[in-house]
Amino acid sequence: MTISMEKKYRYRNGEPARVLCTDSPHPSRPVVSLGLEDGRLLTHFPNGWFWGWDSLDGHDLIEVKPRIKTEVWLNIYREVSFGYDTKALADAGASQVRIACVEVPLDYEEGEGIQ
Repeated sequence: MTISMEKKYRYRNGEPARVLCTDSPHPSRPVVSLGLEDGRLLTHFPNGWFWGWDSLDGHDLIEVKPRIKTEVWLNIYREVSFGYDTKALADAGASQVRIACVEVPLDYEEGEGIQ
């Protein structure tokens, strides 16, 4: 991964950050960021990794990806569950041993949980 001016970032600790440039004259850390809560300027390696004298934990740059809010309908059985986009689809796909059909709201960041 290389830090880009076209994307949004936060620090690993959750603090919002703004990338000011990716081409500073620092030989190994050309990325400069601004902490939007504390106003601190930090330099980073091209991949967003931070290392400094005061070892600020959690100041690596992490891309902020879009949040997705949706819902799924789960047909629940004794040993397994199956998700559907709508209640009608869940009802159509149900077997007679279904024990419940519940709507589950989802709120997640794109790519969350994928490694």
